[in-house]
This record gives sequence, structure tokens and C-alpha cells, in this order.
Amino acid sequence: MIIGMIYSWVLEIPLILVFTKVLGFNQNGVWWAIVLATIIGSALFYFWYRKGRWLKREV
Repeated sequence: MIIGMIYSWVLEIPLILVFTKVLGFNQNGVWWAIVLATIIGSALFYFWYRKGRWLKREV
């Protein structure tokens, strides 16, 4: 849940603002920003997973 909130505030919302306000893509910019944020977020989470530091955490 925390990762989802960080993902939204750090990736999606800024990309949506850039695509709509700066680049002027309107509604299409929102969808392209979501697609790009999903790709970037997936790549970041994949690299975090591959590092394996999450295995050393105690529950």
C-alpha cells in the first residue's frame, strides 16, 4: 500500500502534469503518462526485487 502511494505521488501525478500542462497532450497525455509510469515503476520494482534486500527483513 505504501509503495502504491509513493508510486502515485512520485511517478504518475508528476508525469500527468508534464504531459498535460507542459506538452499539451490533454486527455491522451493522461493515458500516456499512466502507461509510462507503469513501465518505469515496474522496472524500478523489478530491480528492487532482484537486489534481494527484501529477503533480509524480519517479520
